[in-house]
Parts: sequence; C-alpha cells; structure tokens
Amino acid sequence: MSQQIDSFCEELRGKLNAMDDRLQQLKATAKAGPEKVRQDLHSQAEKLRASLNADRASIEAAKTRM
Repeated sequence: MSQQIDSFCEELRGKLNAMDDRLQQLKATAKAGPEKVRQDLHSQAEKLRASLNADRASIEAAKTRM
C-alpha cells in the first residue's frame, strides 16, 4: 500500500510541476504580448508614414509637370 501511495504522490507531484511550468510560460507570454503588439503597431505606422511620404512626392511631381 505504501508503494501505491508513494507512486501516486510522485505522479501527482510531476503533474503539479508540469502545471506550474505551463503557468509560468503563460505568464511570460502574457507579459510579452503587449510589447509585441506595440512593436507591430510601430512597424505598421512606419510603413504607413513611408507610403504617405511616397504619395506626397508623387503628388508634388505631378504638380510640377502641370
């Protein structure tokens, strides 16, 4: 009986450790999430600025041709 209890406790401890590891991973992902979103938004804003500047240059070039 003692062997069964020890085995059960060891299995339970392993499962709890695995759950704790997963929880720590989730916490790290949750903390990194907003930073990644900020970086993605910054990158998209830079692309839009570059596109706007290119469009402005095209408009100015068209105005000078007229």
